[in-house]
Amino acid sequence: MRLCALGDSLSSFTAASKPLETYMVNEPNPVIAQRMKQRVDNDYWMTFVDRFFSLKGVLRHSVWVMDETSNKQYEIPYPALARYFFTHFESGVRNMQLIMERGLEKELPNNGHFVESQKSSFVYWFDNGSQVCWSWLV
Repeated sequence: MRLCALGDSLSSFTAASKPLETYMVNEPNPVIAQRMKQRVDNDYWMTFVDRFFSLKGVLRHSVWVMDETSNKQYEIPYPALARYFFTHFESGVRNMQLIMERGLEKELPNNGHFVESQKSSFVYWFDNGSQVCWSWLV
């Protein structure tokens, strides 16, 4: 259920994020308006990370690289997670969909959870309708 909630929250970000033009109504200076938008969006992602990750939490994924016939493993630690998601959406991603298979959740002490999905994909949807799919196996 935690993975489903994570996926739902990722895909609903566009509903929470307002376009820059909204901030420019009250602040005609585009630099200041952009800072206001970033602050609101960054606060959203900090709250998001607090909700789904512990202070020791990480987002870990492995990507198969065809040209090198090898796995590249990435680990995004808790302090970088809000910026990681924020940067995706500032870079043109308008919606992020998480598709999971073989999800596993283990309860930890102090109301913690360890969540793992052996086979997952992120689908990034861009302004122009393009899609990019990242899949990984753990």
